[in-house]
Amino acid sequence: MTTATAGVLLMAFCIIKRDAMVRTAPSLAGAYAAIGLPVNLQGLQLRDIKSRFTVEASQRVLAVEGEIKNLRDHARSVPDIELSLRDDDGREIYRWSTPAPKANLDQSEAIQFRARLISPPEKGKTLRVHFAQNDPTPAER
Repeated sequence: MTTATAGVLLMAFCIIKRDAMVRTAPSLAGAYAAIGLPVNLQGLQLRDIKSRFTVEASQRVLAVEGEIKNLRDHARSVPDIELSLRDDDGREIYRWSTPAPKANLDQSEAIQFRARLISPPEKGKTLRVHFAQNDPTPAER
């Protein structure tokens, strides 16, 4: 076997087994994402995140909604959703969490979630939404 063939086989193995590689060496997640092959060990995805400010009973309210999708072909438990507001410099100024609307999602199931924060800090400019258990790919809005 030539060195080039061995290199191609090694690369193919690293791509096919990227979940196992990242589970073993979590720092590789960034490298895979950089080449367009993100790794999602949880098998859950937050998507279509929308946020808006409303006024209810004379109080400013930040309303957040989106979808949680199970990417796996088997049922998955769903951790709490963690949200944080960041200022212009990206510093976290407020964090809160909300339970997922369902504890488990069936194969390929998707559900809507909602979260609210009454009287959010005025300095909050960016919203970060992720799962409470080490989600490597948070959604920012």
